[in-house]
Amino acid sequence: FIFEQIKENAEYVNQFYPIDDVHPQKTMAKAAAKREINSSRGDWVLRKWERDHPSDGAAVKKIKEATKEPDLPRMIFANYVIRWHAATLVLYSTDDRERDPKRQFSKLLSDYLMYLLVVKPEMLNQVPEHLECYTWDLVKHFEGNKLSLEPSEVKNACLGILNAESEINDVMFKRGRQMAIELLNLRGGKWSLLAQVWVEMLAYAATHCRPRTHAQQLCNGGELLTVVWLLMFHFDLVDTKPED
Repeated sequence: FIFEQIKENAEYVNQFYPIDDVHPQKTMAKAAAKREINSSRGDWVLRKWERDHPSDGAAVKKIKEATKEPDLPRMIFANYVIRWHAATLVLYSTDDRERDPKRQFSKLLSDYLMYLLVVKPEMLNQVPEHLECYTWDLVKHFEGNKLSLEPSEVKNACLGILNAESEINDVMFKRGRQMAIELLNLRGGKWSLLAQVWVEMLAYAATHCRPRTHAQQLCNGGELLTVVWLLMFHFDLVDTKPED
């Protein structure tokens, strides 16, 4: 699934043809398309979903609003990871009868990026120290509680969150709940959208991790993030500087 989505992105970018001196306008268009793809943190997928599923327009608009803050035009990537993780976790825990393979896939990528955020924040590039501490506290509190509960208790707790029966003071999880509620309203399938969003988030993280950091990970056995970066490099979706 990761391969197919990245390949699809490459096909979109490469419609402008390889860079050459004969077609300077197409060269600029390709560079712009590459920047658009690599700067998207779920935005590209949401726009495409809105176009392909017009009936989901209202829900997608509210999801977009929940991923942003009015006073923060460009939130740091970690905030996106936490909000989408909260939405994914709530839906995964309350949707245990769903057999869509993208459900498990979405949860795995969600957990993986949260793992990087907490254990290897250097791979997500410039995660502020105060957010690292906040994330640790958040994970210890929530995951610790989850581990001490039976699956049915976790499900009931998440149902309480969805139904607004549980008070949520944390703004990240509050936004995550809003996103989860709107994802339930999608007619096109919430797990299909979530799977695409998480691949896009993974690709964003891969291209914004320093090449030197990727190289260090290869020396230590490698990370999925580095494999994705190499795949994107193969498809000419990664621009490197001479010093890299």
